[in-house]
Amino acid sequence: MSLALGWATQADMPALRSFLMSVYGQGAVQTAPGRWDWLGGGHPRGMHVALARASGTIVGSCCHIPMRITVGTREISAAYGLDLIVDPSRRGQGVGKALLALRLDRFRVSLSTGQSPAMAGLYARAGGRDCGPVVRALRVRRPTVAAAPRALARDFVAWGLGVARGGAAVRDKRCRSLKRGDARRSSARA
Repeated sequence: MSLALGWATQADMPALRSFLMSVYGQGAVQTAPGRWDWLGGGHPRGMHVALARASGTIVGSCCHIPMRITVGTREISAAYGLDLIVDPSRRGQGVGKALLALRLDRFRVSLSTGQSPAMAGLYARAGGRDCGPVVRALRVRRPTVAAAPRALARDFVAWGLGVARGGAAVRDKRCRSLKRGDARRSSARA
């Protein structure tokens, strides 16, 4: 199968929406009205949607949110890959791998969270590094009393835990396993 890889333009958005609807189906979060238009077409950091085509038809896509990250003392370009999807009839034929390679041509590091088992395998085969768990946190400086009862209770618990654990002390866990040569080829899962 011959693939044509490239970055989407505004002219590709109708075909991309049609592709996503055919693969994900009605009612999926990925096909919510306006979601891909904002992520892909109207994102404030620019349009970074990778496309794979076979015979002119979209067979795979992935949206990217660009950012800068610090690895050691260096700041490098990175992107979160969102919703990498391949047409079911084309899976196992290297489309996902090709889209990931396209991402790494544009961004030095690929970041991802919450992968499916198939995506986790793709990242692992590409040399990805697990940088540890994602920690969700809520920091409350001063609880407000103007909140709903549940929010008030949540904020007071978060505030109390923050005070008990040392206030403004911040723990910083960095991904130190990336070496200069790894950053170009690797996917970092955060």
